Amino acid sequence: MVATHSVKINGKWYKAGEMTPAEKPAEKPIERPIEKHYTKKDITFMRVDDLRTLAAEKGIEGAEEMTGTALKPLLIERLGL
Repeated sequence: MVATHSVKINGKWYKAGEMTPAEKPAEKPIERPIEKHYTKKDITFMRVDDLRTLAAEKGIEGAEEMTGTALKPLLIERLGL
């Protein structure tokens, strides 16, 4: 491919009219799930539905029947806060 203007490819500059190496299409970055890091304050101010969902994700059994007051200390302990 011939450069139409000054361009930098793989750390090397090519002037207009110079042959450049064939460019590969950019690779798509690997998408990794982002895990939220909670604080005690986050847990303390969470709604009961959110607490129950988080408790279920963290493997606390019976979370659906528990109150927010009961879930908060369990989650804080489970998350190591």
